[in-house]
Amino acid sequence: MSTVSANLPTSGVEDRSFLAELEHEIGIRYDARTADIFIDALLERLRDVEGEIRQNDDTAAARRAMIERKLADVEAWRRTVNERLERKVEELRLQIRIAAEGYDFGDAKSRTLPNGAFGYRKSPPRVEIFDMDRAVRFAEQVGATVKRTVDKRELAKAVKERQVQVNPIDAGFEFVEGQDEFFVRTEG
Repeated sequence: MSTVSANLPTSGVEDRSFLAELEHEIGIRYDARTADIFIDALLERLRDVEGEIRQNDDTAAARRAMIERKLADVEAWRRTVNERLERKVEELRLQIRIAAEGYDFGDAKSRTLPNGAFGYRKSPPRVEIFDMDRAVRFAEQVGATVKRTVDKRELAKAVKERQVQVNPIDAGFEFVEGQDEFFVRTEG
C-alpha cells in the first residue's frame, strides 16, 4: 500500500492541504483510503447537521401553523364576544336616548355627568353624489375646489354659504342639510 497525500483545497495561509498539515503535525502519512474515510465521516456529519436544520425548519413550520390556528381561534372568540358586547352597547345607547327624550337641557345641547356625556350635536351638511360629471360642473360654477373628484365637504359648504338652490337632476348630487344627531360619550 502506497502512501499518497490527498490534494484538498488549501486554507490560503499555506500552500498545503488540510491533510498535509495534519500529517505534518502528528507525523502520520495518510493514504487515499484513509482520506476517503476521513472525508466520508465529515460528509456524514454534514448530512446530520443539515438534517437537523431541516428538522428545525419543519418543527418551526408546524409550530407556526399551530400558533396561526390558535390565533384564528382567539380572533373568532374575540369577534363572537365583541359582537355580543356591541349589541349590548347599542342597547344601552338606545336606552340612554329614550331616557333623554324628555330631558331638559336648558340652553345647552348636551349634559356631562361623572361617567360620560350625552346630548345632541348638529352633523355637518353633506352631499350625496350620483353623477360625478354633473357634480364637477356644478362645483366649478359655485367656486368649490374641484380635484379629480369633488370634495364633498367643500361642495356642501359652498352650497350652504351661497344658499344655492340645487336641482339634483341637473347638479348630479343631492344636498342633505345637517341634522341633529344624538350622541353618547363615556369618559375613559
